[in-house]
Amino acid sequence: LSENFLRALPREPFNNSIYIRDLNLASNDFAVVSENSFAGLDCRRIILSYNQIDRIEDNAFQNITHILEYLDLDHNLLKNIPDAILKLHAIKYLYLSFNLLSKIPDGALENFQGSLRALSLAGNRLTKIPSDTLKNCSSMSYLNIGFNQIYELNKDDFASWGSNIQTLILNNNRITNLRKQIFVDLQKIQDLRLNFNPLRFIDADA
Repeated sequence: LSENFLRALPREPFNNSIYIRDLNLASNDFAVVSENSFAGLDCRRIILSYNQIDRIEDNAFQNITHILEYLDLDHNLLKNIPDAILKLHAIKYLYLSFNLLSKIPDGALENFQGSLRALSLAGNRLTKIPSDTLKNCSSMSYLNIGFNQIYELNKDDFASWGSNIQTLILNNNRITNLRKQIFVDLQKIQDLRLNFNPLRFIDADA
């Protein structure tokens, strides 16, 4: 149902008569995701990118909080991570790129600590690695935090949660230097992207 002019989904859509594993609603005109929008669908993957979403009601994912694994909210107008997302207990892939996030509250992702594998926060307004938020997400292997306003990296930024990170994307930030052993906690890193930063100094033991 992508690339239409849909502005809302009815509550309990499709009369609870079908199950939909993957639901693509990208490139529509949604501003709000209402309560029970996906009730009865049994969705595992929902794509809501390229809309105008600035609000997600608390029970928007009612009845699928224990099964939803993939949620794409890229290119919307979210200023905060909605409480509805924090209730998702099975989420593995969460995409929040190119929204209006300036801060990720401590503990905001604590329900994801055993499930989250990939997280994209690119293209927001973050000024630092949200390490306190990610401290329990040690199963994560992919983090994209490019196109933000991060000025510096600290040695403790990846401690306690970065041991399984394989891909870390930090391009298009404002990082000027890489200190000694800055990536020491990224024991499985395979893909590290730092292009388009104003780097001036890289320690020999970075």
